[in-house]
Amino acid sequence: MMKEKKINISKEFTEFPWARFIKDWPNSWEKFYNTFLSNLDIDELDKIEINLDWTYWYPSSFLSEAFNRFYKEYWEKWWRKITFISEEDPSLIPFINHLVNRNEK
Repeated sequence: MMKEKKINISKEFTEFPWARFIKDWPNSWEKFYNTFLSNLDIDELDKIEINLDWTYWYPSSFLSEAFNRFYKEYWEKWWRKITFISEEDPSLIPFINHLVNRNEK
């Protein structure tokens, strides 16, 4: 049986993700990372689905810091398991890939 973790940012975290650090904004990438991503048991999951819809806006700092940090720490186990979902703004998905992959060069 496939083990899957679904994270809906707007429902489980906030409709207003913002800023890099908790000291700058309570709903920062740092809080999202610490609350959702750093606690995932990567070895036990087959798929991680992150729904990006129904938030007000995503600053690039939030997307870059949250997913880039996770990418750096768990590249081998994580990147092939993750699926981003966004029906509202599908351009977010290639943008996240761009933010993450620019560090590979």
